[in-house]
Amino acid sequence: MHSDNTHNHVGYLWYKPDTTVRTVFIYDFHIFNASQGQGLGKQSLRAFENYLQAQNFKEIRLRVAGDNDRARHVYEASGFGVTGFNMSKSITDCGTDN
Repeated sequence: MHSDNTHNHVGYLWYKPDTTVRTVFIYDFHIFNASQGQGLGKQSLRAFENYLQAQNFKEIRLRVAGDNDRARHVYEASGFGVTGFNMSKSITDCGTDN
């Protein structure tokens, strides 16, 4: 993706469409550090959403790390809602019963 006024790359968006159920899954979305804090994440998501609506897609899905507050803010401000939680358990300490 690039900024309209400079044509410099400001980030990237990696996604996969599912044309059967008309959904898209975002695998990775990143605005480079030098371009963060300018609203480009929200602008990019809005433009992507408009593009997908024109293609008759119905839903955008993604996963975001629970500790990635900045990304969660961008997604929530763009209308995304929490639909589940990821969970993990470290099993490197084999001597415990927990």
